[in-house]
Amino acid sequence: MNNTSKPLPSLKAMAEKKLDGIGKQTIYRLDPRLVKVRPGHNGRIKSVGLRAHIDTMKVSMRTAGTAAFPPIDVEVEDGEIWLVDGECRTTAAIELMDEGHEQLYLEARQWRGSEDERTAHMLTSNQGRGFNGLELGHIYLRLRRMGWSIQRICERNGKSDTHVQQMILLAESPLELQGLLAGEKVGTDAAVAAIQKYGMKRALEVLRGMVEKNGGQKKITKTAVLGRAFSRTTVNDLVESLDTFYNRLSERQRAEISTLLDNNVAELAGKTITLPAASLKGLIDARHKVETERQKHMKKDAKANSKRNAEAPVGHDDESFEIADLCKG
Repeated sequence: MNNTSKPLPSLKAMAEKKLDGIGKQTIYRLDPRLVKVRPGHNGRIKSVGLRAHIDTMKVSMRTAGTAAFPPIDVEVEDGEIWLVDGECRTTAAIELMDEGHEQLYLEARQWRGSEDERTAHMLTSNQGRGFNGLELGHIYLRLRRMGWSIQRICERNGKSDTHVQQMILLAESPLELQGLLAGEKVGTDAAVAAIQKYGMKRALEVLRGMVEKNGGQKKITKTAVLGRAFSRTTVNDLVESLDTFYNRLSERQRAEISTLLDNNVAELAGKTITLPAASLKGLIDARHKVETERQKHMKKDAKANSKRNAEAPVGHDDESFEIADLCKG
């Protein structure tokens, strides 16, 4: 008698035999119109970018159906089906059917967990378009209010504590600043840089002015807030000139300078000190290199602004978002 077992023909058969390393998860097929969404649960903020993402999904669903999309995550409570993850996919399918498309179904997995785990689940299950900084900030802030530590959030999302704290800072910023972020007028890095440089109140004033100046035609960047960094060559030349300047001073001159530095500005009035011309020339040459590079930056920025203004449309519609979404959760 031959005891050789036949090879199992499928993963389903392997899972039913409980082979090591193989499990089975049930995937359901749902009419998306049966799925309910808890107000304020989704971390998304409505914007032009989000609208474009949903429209792209609709194009794909219209031509190829929903088979290529990953399953949405849902939970069942009191006989109702509630969305946990996949609102964009669900919205796209419902909109298509409302526009006359034939019946669509979405694959779905049943999810189980607590309210805070449901919120954290968004951070790691997010499919397609990633969360922007402000959206992440509101998710992090919601978890903090549920008792999660910064360290726990970092471990869950694989981000640094600096990142988490900065995004929470944006979520706690004035609604006007959050509106500039949600409307994609100001970049996340630019907002963080402005707050760190000026403080919250002044940062809002600066960013508001920059948006008004360019007419909202281009997103404000970190470089626009902090200015362009000087090249490594220019910085190295400046440092070398400072070192050379100091090294050429005699012990007496260094002592005189040290004595002068102990005085306040008012006490220095009328006082002089003799320094080597070669040392001063090195400093002036380095200063000239800095100014030359600064002028190049200014010309480059002016050229870019001129080109952008020439290409800009006559009218400009503000990108839409719902400020109420910022306050949910």
